[in-house]
Amino acid sequence: MELTREPDLEQGVYVVTHSLQVGNARYLCVSDLVFHEDGPVMVFEWHDASGKQPLLSLPLDPELLEEDEGYEGFFVYYGQLDDPRTIH
Repeated sequence: MELTREPDLEQGVYVVTHSLQVGNARYLCVSDLVFHEDGPVMVFEWHDASGKQPLLSLPLDPELLEEDEGYEGFFVYYGQLDDPRTIH
């Protein structure tokens, strides 16, 4: 599955807007969001086309996640996220 910019409510894939720290730079990003038993998870990359197995993801603090009022399936995350692809 490719990353989406529209929620796929049937598949349980939502969209989250968040900031992302990459090295010394901070970016405003849009990513896929899924909810697992342990809570919300932002998806960087999908493992396969089914959309059921994130390859690279990051758990989110549910206290810092809010649904974007008036836009079903869209969320905003207010926490700080560091890109795990740049952490060594």
